[in-house]
Amino acid sequence: EITMSELLEKEKQKQAIKPPTLHNVLFLNDDFTSFEFVVDCLVSIFGKTEEQATMLAKSIHNSGKAVVGTYTKDIAITKQSMTMDIAQRLEFPLQVIVEAA
Repeated sequence: EITMSELLEKEKQKQAIKPPTLHNVLFLNDDFTSFEFVVDCLVSIFGKTEEQATMLAKSIHNSGKAVVGTYTKDIAITKQSMTMDIAQRLEFPLQVIVEAA
C-alpha cells in the first residue's frame, strides 16, 4: 500500500523534471518605428548591449522580423507588454509577438 508521503514524493519528482516552456519574443519590422527606438528597447528592456541591439535591429529591418530573446512565458509576455506600451505612447506601430520556442 502506498503512503501519502510516497505519493507526494513522486509528484515532486515529476514536477522537478519538467522545465518551464520557453517562448520567443519577436519584433516585426515596419516603416514607421525608428531604428533608434528599437535599439533603445533592446538595450533597456531586453538587456542587450548597444552592439547586440544594433545588429538585432538591422536583422529585424532586413528580414522583416527577428527573435530578440527567449524567456519563460510570463517574462516574455511582460517584456512584450512593456515594449508595446512604450511604443504606443510614443505613437510607434511596433508589433511584438510571443510564440513558443
